[in-house]
Amino acid sequence: MKSQRPVLQLLSANKPLESPSKRVKYLDWSKCILCQETKSQEEVIDPSKGKNGNNDQGYISLASSLEQFEKLKFVPLNVDVALLRGDGTLIKRFQENHAVYHKSCYLCFSKSKLDRAQKKKNLASSDQENVSPSTPVTTRGRCSAISPYQEETCIFCDLPASRMQPLSAVMTESSETIIKEAAASLQDDKILLLSATKKLVGSAKYHNKCRSAFINRVRPKCVDHEINDMNEQIHGIVLSGLVSYLHEIRAESETPPCWKMAELGRLYAAKLADMGVNYEVHSTRLRERLLLECPDLESSGTTGQDILIAFKKDIDFTLRESARRNFDEEGYILSRAADIVRRDIFLQSNASEVGAARSVPVSLKSLVQMICHGNGLTDQQNSTAVSSIADLLAFHAVKRTKAGKSHKHFKWQETPTPVHVATKIYGDTRKKKLIDVFCDLGLSISYDRLQAILDEKAQKTALQFLHEGVVAPADLKMKSFMFPFPESPGEDRCLVASSDAELKKKAARFELPADYTTTGKLRFLDPKQGFPPYLPLTTTNEPATSSFDLEKSWLENCLDSETCKTWPDFHSGEDVRRPQSEDFKTRVSVLPVFHEQAHSMDMMAHSMSVVAAATRHLNPEQTPVIVVDQPLYALCKSFQWQDTDLTEKNIFVMLGGMHIELVSLRVAGQWLDGSGWTSALVEAGVTTQGRADATIKASHLTRSRYAHQVTAAALYKLQRAAYEEYSGDDPLSFEEWCQETRLKSIQFRFWDIALALELCVLVFVRAIRTADFGLYKAALKMLVPWMFALDHVNYARWLPVHIRDLVNLEHTHPALYQHFQDGRFVARLTEKKFSAIALDQAHEQQNARLKGDGGMIGLTENPVALRKWMLGTPALAKMNEDFECTYRGPKPSDDRHHLSTNAATETFRRDVSSLYAVMAQMGNPFLDNSNELYNIDSKTVASSRVVETVKNIEEVGISQYITFAEQRFQPTSGITVHDKIKMNNMALFSSSTRQEAPSKAKGQLKSLKENCTLFGHLYVTASNNTTTHDLDDFFAHENQEFPPSISLFGSFRSTNKADICRLLMSGIEVDVGGRGPQVDAKILDGAAIIQMLRPGVSVSIEEYIQSVFLKFIKSEACTVSRLDVVWDTYLADSLKSMTREKRGKGLRVRVTLNTKLPKGWDSFLRDSDNKTELFQLISEAVRALHIDGKTICATQGQGVYYSPPRSDASMLSPCNHEEADTRVFLHAVDAARDGCRKIMIRTSDSDLVVIGVSGFHRLADVEELWIHLKAGKNNNFIPIHQLVSSLGPAKSMAMIGFHAFTGCDTVSSFHNHGKSKAMLALEAYPVCLDAFVALSNGNLEEAFPVLQNFVIKLYSPSRMYENLVACRRALFTKYSRQIDDLPPTIDSLLQHTRRAALQAQIWRQAFQTKQILPLATDWGWTQENGKWVPVWRTIPVAAESCNAFVRCKCKLACSGNCSCRKKGIKCHELCSCKCA
Repeated sequence: MKSQRPVLQLLSANKPLESPSKRVKYLDWSKCILCQETKSQEEVIDPSKGKNGNNDQGYISLASSLEQFEKLKFVPLNVDVALLRGDGTLIKRFQENHAVYHKSCYLCFSKSKLDRAQKKKNLASSDQENVSPSTPVTTRGRCSAISPYQEETCIFCDLPASRMQPLSAVMTESSETIIKEAAASLQDDKILLLSATKKLVGSAKYHNKCRSAFINRVRPKCVDHEINDMNEQIHGIVLSGLVSYLHEIRAESETPPCWKMAELGRLYAAKLADMGVNYEVHSTRLRERLLLECPDLESSGTTGQDILIAFKKDIDFTLRESARRNFDEEGYILSRAADIVRRDIFLQSNASEVGAARSVPVSLKSLVQMICHGNGLTDQQNSTAVSSIADLLAFHAVKRTKAGKSHKHFKWQETPTPVHVATKIYGDTRKKKLIDVFCDLGLSISYDRLQAILDEKAQKTALQFLHEGVVAPADLKMKSFMFPFPESPGEDRCLVASSDAELKKKAARFELPADYTTTGKLRFLDPKQGFPPYLPLTTTNEPATSSFDLEKSWLENCLDSETCKTWPDFHSGEDVRRPQSEDFKTRVSVLPVFHEQAHSMDMMAHSMSVVAAATRHLNPEQTPVIVVDQPLYALCKSFQWQDTDLTEKNIFVMLGGMHIELVSLRVAGQWLDGSGWTSALVEAGVTTQGRADATIKASHLTRSRYAHQVTAAALYKLQRAAYEEYSGDDPLSFEEWCQETRLKSIQFRFWDIALALELCVLVFVRAIRTADFGLYKAALKMLVPWMFALDHVNYARWLPVHIRDLVNLEHTHPALYQHFQDGRFVARLTEKKFSAIALDQAHEQQNARLKGDGGMIGLTENPVALRKWMLGTPALAKMNEDFECTYRGPKPSDDRHHLSTNAATETFRRDVSSLYAVMAQMGNPFLDNSNELYNIDSKTVASSRVVETVKNIEEVGISQYITFAEQRFQPTSGITVHDKIKMNNMALFSSSTRQEAPSKAKGQLKSLKENCTLFGHLYVTASNNTTTHDLDDFFAHENQEFPPSISLFGSFRSTNKADICRLLMSGIEVDVGGRGPQVDAKILDGAAIIQMLRPGVSVSIEEYIQSVFLKFIKSEACTVSRLDVVWDTYLADSLKSMTREKRGKGLRVRVTLNTKLPKGWDSFLRDSDNKTELFQLISEAVRALHIDGKTICATQGQGVYYSPPRSDASMLSPCNHEEADTRVFLHAVDAARDGCRKIMIRTSDSDLVVIGVSGFHRLADVEELWIHLKAGKNNNFIPIHQLVSSLGPAKSMAMIGFHAFTGCDTVSSFHNHGKSKAMLALEAYPVCLDAFVALSNGNLEEAFPVLQNFVIKLYSPSRMYENLVACRRALFTKYSRQIDDLPPTIDSLLQHTRRAALQAQIWRQAFQTKQILPLATDWGWTQENGKWVPVWRTIPVAAESCNAFVRCKCKLACSGNCSCRKKGIKCHELCSCKCA
């Protein structure tokens, strides 16, 4: 195998480039010009067909390289440069013949190859100058070396020897045979002729590389054909990488490296496989190539897999180092050390108790320590790793090994580490397979042995409880203040005499005392009954003001970034209540869990009984105290108010502080949700998006608390920054300024309330951390109004009860009150400052340690396994704690809070500064002077209901709390604690402001009921033989409140307005290409363009205007001389409001240049205020746009602006048009006055097509008027001038009235009768053309009679009826039409026609600057609750007006007030009376 490196040959003036047998006499330009070969796996490259513009660059580069190689007389690949050049230049020849080449061949002429050739040329020149020809050069090798200065040449390449490549002679017959066989296989005439004329042994000379290359040429053909041209290149790359690897290892190793050829062969094969070549490496050939490639290497032998290879300079050092070591002596020393350690291990005394910590001998521990840390005195370290390794070695030591038998561990051999590993895994996961895996690895005891330990621990605990007759944790001190928790057992108290056989049997079954496991008699009490004994409750909060003093001091500290401290670090210096006595540290133990569910009155009564018994056993003088969460607190208090034994005097029930903190954080998150707070936290890098969303619900207590701490500090800095910007003649103090600004700015008030709420939560947490009982009560009084205000009814109900108990504790339980005053209402688990926690939190932490990740899954279904786990797990947990304390050693004494570190402080400072900067960039909420409340991130404006909430929430919460306290605890009030609390349902940022659309299902149900009533009346009419006059009277009235033919449950029936374009364009062909016709002016409907141009990657409104909208305007202005942008105006009392509401209510956002683009672009554009502000910003940007030679015109409100400015704009301004649909035609008239003869209007509304057709005659100077209608994927260019010519004047003028009458935005369509059917009716009844023209002029007297006949023709194309009543009756009775498929009544049609006439008049005045419009109340509209609604009918429905459908509702016999008697008709089956 040969490397892909090109062979460079030295050229001389009197010697040809290569042997005559290999010279190329002609060139095949279709093949590679460099190698003249065809490679199956590589295609040739033709530079003349390149993708870039400079197609000759490849030829130029190649020609330059060839000429430079020719000057050096080093030409790779034996290329005949003269043959390539011919009679011209290389570049010209390449271009004429479209020369091609392989990329691999082209790379042989790269810049690096040229530099290498230049280097070798210089080296050869220096050798010839410095070395005397008479001095032979000898080399070490198997063949004798010949001096490179003799006249002999290589038989393969005909080149003489050089210093880098000496010649070797053929010395053996076998070598000659190999060369002859290779020449015969390759049919090389030169070598065959040479071997035939003379003997090669002793006379033939060759270069080693040339011989290897010649021999390797045979192997692909004769052996296995595994290496092709591409593989040769890969082999060369991998070989060079292997050589580099050897040099790198030698440079990095401290001792000289040595390699086995087998290992290098595997490495070589692996690298080839990574590059896609599967090759079986021959170690000997690889060694030869390595030695040839790197002469500094030397091998140890010639055959076998144990061949070693190393660098020549390192061999001496390796031999000397190996001679230094006396392996026999070292082996004896190791054996002696092992004997000493094993003797000490087996002499160790047996442990006296199962599972006890058995110490390891000092010799073993010293040996492990010396192995790990060295044997110097300064290296002796007592680390946990050393102890653990020594434990494992002692655990696995055996006196003698029996062949074929596994090693069995004895109890006396157990050391702490393998026992701890097993108990730790069991406590965290309870997975048998995992423990067995560690046991097989020798790291732990087996699962069966662990279960045996667990059984023994559980039995001892059960035996202790049975002996004492009460379940009380053994590790608690007698006569100490305690809070028992019913969860799981503690450690053994003492040993029990073994004579009590009955108790031992029960303990073997893990039984507990009967009083603990049985709940006693069932009381069947109602948890919503019971009245608390009267105790006074004061709702005033005296220390509330002083409670905030420390928090304000901390906030002042946070103003300076250099001295800013974390909230715990600041208050830890103020924790003067922390006791120094060791006895004050809280001991946490738990009772065994109950098998029954806790959420029942009887179960909680049993729990209180157990707690009371345990407390009396351990501390008879103490009042029992139980701490529970809110649901269990409600059950306990309800039971106490109904029971006679466990009353409030006998046991004190306390609500858990951790659960109160959690609900308080949820209240703060609920208040801030939707305000942009989470976006600010994420953008500031305080937290991630997922964690920010979880902070709203306080899913993680610590993270939520930290987020509110950072927020409070940042809000106070923002508030202070706003105060510094405040200035006045008589400046107010900071507090006075805050109070005054709260009344002026609703945005300021919202965030000031948020800051105060967060400080309330922090005060409550500080009361727990510092064990301040007075502050704890004050903080609860500050938080409870928020529970009422935000409808947390459970805490709103029971927190006042808890406050009542705490306030009166001094009188009801004086001793307990003194304990609480001393700080014993919280748990202190560490000696650190400011680290006390709530009792229920200590309980949860203990549960987490006992249950681990495995929890109790699978245990609750087996009572015995559950009791065993309850009794034994605490003992295992205690073993783990003791092990960690013993092996890890005592921790250094440090009473600082764990967040009083430099890293925590730096993180807090960075987060506060970052959040402050982000919120200031979004807009400091304390600087806002508007009357709007909005999201600081998206600028979404909150509804008026949210504003009312911000104004009133504090007063509402306090008022409800006072009322609750005054009424619920008074026996004479008649209102109990359990009575319903009124929900406030206050609107917040997070609450949806979208109003629910009318339910279509409800409308259909109502319609069905009305139809049922109709059919019932028709049945009565038929049975009473009612006259035809009565039926006509019936069909003259609508059956439903809203006419079903033109109304959908009170809303307009919509139609496809685009059908009008299709109908008008039928028969007209337009071919203007994809870009449309060439015009002089373009008029853009701005709102339609905004809908079309999506924001894309734009972030803010300013970026959208600059990067998207103005970019589009500039591109449109390139092809015209004038460009107009016309915007809609949105009036508060517009008739279009009904259509906009149908599209949905959008999200209100304050639109400024810095406003972030909302996520829902369509929802954003549904709000009229959003579009008004956006259009104004865009119009100002268009106004500032200047394009040379172009006129830009943009509307803004009723005004208009030109660029360049124009003095006379009276044609366009002031304009009172509401919609751009009509205003664009006013701009078309103005553009025609400027000389524009071809005009295009771009829009998405088909109404403009109808307006253009009807009003084109008013554009006298316009030759072509085009409507570019783009809606969705449809892109149409409609020629208005051709449509007018095709329709004729009469039909063109009638199109406005026709389009309005058959359905548009402010006029309903006819059900199941759209534009297509209406056009057929128009063609069948052309008389109505004049009626539609009269309709657009507001002449109803002339138009309405004709339009009635048009509607009859629309619903009954084949037959004409006298009037609509006859048509409705005939279609219903003879053709079985549905009610909604009947035409409207005359009354309903008249109102419909009036609305169509109003809309047609608006369109007809499109060419007037000032539109004079009639009152909408006169044209089928009325106002209800400030909104325009259509008048559907003016006469009552049929059921209320027709005598035939009158029915009475008399209960018994009819009297004088009977409806039927008043109408003079008889009662019938549908009447409620008994007369019928």
